[in-house]
This record gives sequence, C-alpha cells and structure tokens, in this order.
Amino acid sequence: MAQHLQLCKLNLGEGDDRMAGGAHHNISYAMTQHIQQPQGAELVTIQARQVIEGINHAVTRTQRLAALKNATRLFHHKDERIHSHEIELGAANALCLKLGYALSQTNRCTFDLEDASIENDYSEQWREVSMICTALAMIYGCSTECRKRSFDEIGKGELIPLLEQVMQSYIRIRSYPRSNRVENGDSMAPLEWNYDEVANAVVRCTQVVRSFAKLDIAKSFLIRYKQGSILRRLSDLILPDANDSCTELPDTVKKRDKIWLKLQRIVTARVRMEVSCVLKDLTFRASDDDKVAIADHEGMVDAIVKAATLELGVCEHTDEGDHHFESDTNKSREYLAAVL
Repeated sequence: MAQHLQLCKLNLGEGDDRMAGGAHHNISYAMTQHIQQPQGAELVTIQARQVIEGINHAVTRTQRLAALKNATRLFHHKDERIHSHEIELGAANALCLKLGYALSQTNRCTFDLEDASIENDYSEQWREVSMICTALAMIYGCSTECRKRSFDEIGKGELIPLLEQVMQSYIRIRSYPRSNRVENGDSMAPLEWNYDEVANAVVRCTQVVRSFAKLDIAKSFLIRYKQGSILRRLSDLILPDANDSCTELPDTVKKRDKIWLKLQRIVTARVRMEVSCVLKDLTFRASDDDKVAIADHEGMVDAIVKAATLELGVCEHTDEGDHHFESDTNKSREYLAAVL
C-alpha cells in the first residue's frame, strides 16, 4: 500500500499536483457541509441565552450597561413567539433582579446639587434603570399565556413593587424644580442630569404595568395592591404638572431653563398618555367591584377629570415639540373619556 502511494506521488507532475490540491479542497468543503450551522429557532435560542447570561454575570456598572445594550438590541422586535421564548429562557427574571439592584443604588443618592460626582453617578444609575425598563417593556410583548405565567412567577411579588418605586422616584423628581428654583431665578441645569433618564424609565415602566393590566388575573391585584398604592401613583402621574401651562415665566428664568421646562412639559404629557392607557386597560372588562374601587380611590376621579379637560398652553420656542404635546394630550383625553 505504501509503495502504491509512493508511486502515485512520483507520477504526479506540476499540473497533477494542483489537481490533487483541488481535490483535497473539494473533500474538505464536502466535509464542512455535514457540520450544520445553527439556524432559525436554534440560533435565536443561542443568542438569547448569551444575552441573558451576560446580564446575569455582569458585575460592574460598565459591564451591566454593555449587557443591557445587547439586550435592548436583541429584544427590539415584535415577534410574540420569540419574546415568549426569551421569557422562558429567563430574560424577565434576570432583568427583574438587576432592576432591584439598580434601584437600591439610586435610593442611596440624594439631591445634592452642589456635588458634581453625585450628579454624574445619579445620571448613570438612572440610565441603567431606564435600559432595564426598556428591555422589560420589549419582552412583555410576548403571548398572553406567557405573560400570565410571568406575572404569577415574578410579577406579583417582585416586579410590581420595583415598578412602583420607579414611578415614585419620577413623581419626586418631577416636583422638585417647582419648589423654589424658578422663583429664585437660579439655573436648573443641575437637574438635567437625571430627568431624561428617569422620564424614559417611567414611560417604559408604565408600559410594563399596562402589559399586566391587560390580564384578567392581574386587574384586581393591581387595583388593590397595598391598599391602592399603584392607583395612588397613577393618580399622581396623571395630574397636570405645573409646567403644562407655561405661557409665561419670570424674566429671571434663564433661556436654557425655559427650554428645559418645555422639554419637561412634553415628557409629562407622554407619561400622562401612558398612564391613561394603563387606566383604560385596568377598567376594561374589570369586575364591578374593581371599577368601584378605582372610582372610590381618593383623588382618582378628580385627577382623571383634570387631565381629561387639560387646556393646552402655548410656550415659547414653538416647534415640533408642541405638536407632540398636543397629540399626546389629545390621546390622553380619548383614553380617559373611555375610563369615565
């Protein structure tokens, strides 16, 4: 056999050598065809597991933000079946765990406007909370049955309490600039570092609450949670903000702060619209007892009426932002009319 191979080798010329090489390449190519590459559902599973493992194993803030960025990229789709699969693989559990940790860090910060280090730290912490809430809002575009299972597993005992904290934090921050900074003519620039991220977090947070509010098994729980605690937050969020009618501001208020106040005005309109959606879904097909509980909740009807009859003010720097404010406000009126 060895002699036969040796003879074959000796009989190969230059051209034959190239042919032999080509044959070897063809054999190698043929062998690779038998090694199946992950495709379809298998590929989705691999990618989802990698992202979820990245979230679970992230320790430092840099690692956590990078893992959350990957998550929001992967979860940014509208395929109900894939979202259900992502939740089955543990995406909601991983995000819920990280949300609890992130909120524990934000609660350690105070509103020390003179401390630049706290300013930067607070902004980073709320960026993390915002990204987590965004990822949660995405994956809860899953099937109704999957959402029900997730609500029973982590929604009742873990996620809803955390989402309430997000809403409570936004309410506290939103009210802060109205205290005395405008009246004193001081610049509100230090407040810019947290407001955008907190506002986005509460918008995404209410979207998650709304995904649960659509469930028959969750309506009563949300309405009666901690003696109406969720209703209290929703009532506070839907009330018109002081900046909703900003036709005039004191001359002492700096131009950049007027623009910032207008931004806040647009964002509060967006938040109000999302909360209106939650209330509409809570009342839809709810039991008579649950509807009465909403109506009897202190300040709820008054807040709904005020928000539904909100008159639009005209701010300086009229632009596309005013259009968004008007659009969101009109949608809120429509949804709240359905509640009433």
